[in-house]
Amino acid sequence: MATIRLAEAVASRLRRGDIIALQGDLGAGKTTFARAALRYLAGDPELEVPSPTFTLVQPYAIGSFLIAHADYYRLGDPDEARELAIDETLIEGAALIEWPEKGVLPKGAVLTVSLSRDPAGTHHARMIAGPGWKGRAARLSKLLAFLDRAGFAAAAWRHIQGDASTRSYQRLSATGNTAILIDSPEIPDGPAVKDGLPYSRIAHLAENIRPFIAMAGFLTDNGFSAPSVIDADTENGFALLEDLGDEGVTEGVPPRPIMPRYKEAVRCLAALHAIAPPKELETQKGQWRLNAYDREILQAETGLLADWFVPFAQKEALPAEARAAFEAAWGAAIEGMPTGPDVLVLRDFHSPNLLWLEHRQGIRRIGLLDFQDALIGSAAYDLASLTQDARVDVSADEEEVLLQTYGGAAGLDGKTHGILRHAHAVMGGQRSTKVLGIFVRLSKRDGKHGYLKHLPRLVDYLARNLSHPGLEPVRHWHERHLPLEVMRAAAQRANE
Repeated sequence: MATIRLAEAVASRLRRGDIIALQGDLGAGKTTFARAALRYLAGDPELEVPSPTFTLVQPYAIGSFLIAHADYYRLGDPDEARELAIDETLIEGAALIEWPEKGVLPKGAVLTVSLSRDPAGTHHARMIAGPGWKGRAARLSKLLAFLDRAGFAAAAWRHIQGDASTRSYQRLSATGNTAILIDSPEIPDGPAVKDGLPYSRIAHLAENIRPFIAMAGFLTDNGFSAPSVIDADTENGFALLEDLGDEGVTEGVPPRPIMPRYKEAVRCLAALHAIAPPKELETQKGQWRLNAYDREILQAETGLLADWFVPFAQKEALPAEARAAFEAAWGAAIEGMPTGPDVLVLRDFHSPNLLWLEHRQGIRRIGLLDFQDALIGSAAYDLASLTQDARVDVSADEEEVLLQTYGGAAGLDGKTHGILRHAHAVMGGQRSTKVLGIFVRLSKRDGKHGYLKHLPRLVDYLARNLSHPGLEPVRHWHERHLPLEVMRAAAQRANE
């Protein structure tokens, strides 16, 4: 069982170009390790994984990720390994190689796992990390030590689809209990983008796990369904959380809103906005201050469209004059947006981060995730995040229903509802502009091309917002420098 758990943990760290070299005598557990790793990656505990002793190599396609499971035991000459063409698999995936010492390994990042069994039948494992694996192996060792201290060393792992960040998530199961494991490494500073500061500092993104834990405590203390923290190692960025399940607020393929659940989500948001936002929260390293979601941050985020989407759509960078006009247009729109009471802005209040908890009551039926980047700002921002969900088609009619639901829950009158709609259009336009840049960046910089499928929807949301008078300066800029037709054509090309 320990061999299986180690295989799942190692598999959770696999990248393209990786080689897991499995050493050990007959019966040491090499095939057991490979089978467990492949089943983890496939998300299928019953996946048929035959030994490749006679076929020499067995390929697996797990989504767009390729895996070669090879066995070098029967090679007559070490150079025969080259004929297996495993190096071609490494372009789009990884390899698990048993008896690696009997053949020539292809070029890649090698993690050697030496397995053995002593006379008493106890299994042992030793990992040797080559270049490309050292940092990951060291972090994995710390994570396994944390799970051992927390009593989850024997838990089965199952991958959970995460967000666009460097965080990863696993569902751990042990003796009938489940928990969610977050691995949240410290975020290093990126390149300076303005005044010598990286984007993460300008936008006040959480750089470690401590803000998440502090905000989870604040939300649960105020009656909301954020996951409780079972155990945490804040120094290394690990936490075990209450498992709130995986039932969401959408249905179908492609996903559509389940409107009763979206309506409950906006009621939950109205309840959150009725609470005075905290200026700072206590963490194990002192006070964590919540910053204002001010014009500087909002404009830094819209700048992602100019930095990433424009070169993607027009095949050239935005000229300096057009960039200055872009910033001026957004500055005017943000300055002209009516202000209301400052509220807690969770910043990613949309379907991937909302769970449906049928057994709870009222607003507690909405499970809240991903709030470590919280700021204090306009009530319209999180509302726009949900009513113009970047990953879900929310029609204009559905958006109208949700806005009316929020207004009723928040007790808005005709005047304040009009103010909200103005702010909603500006915040919706700001968010769609920002996310268009982020999704192109994820593709171009990080190789995460799946986000491009959402570009057409985001362009449509932007068009919806630009029709509001509050975004007239931005609409005029687009008409001159980046017409919506050009944006739609680029979004379409990205998905061909």
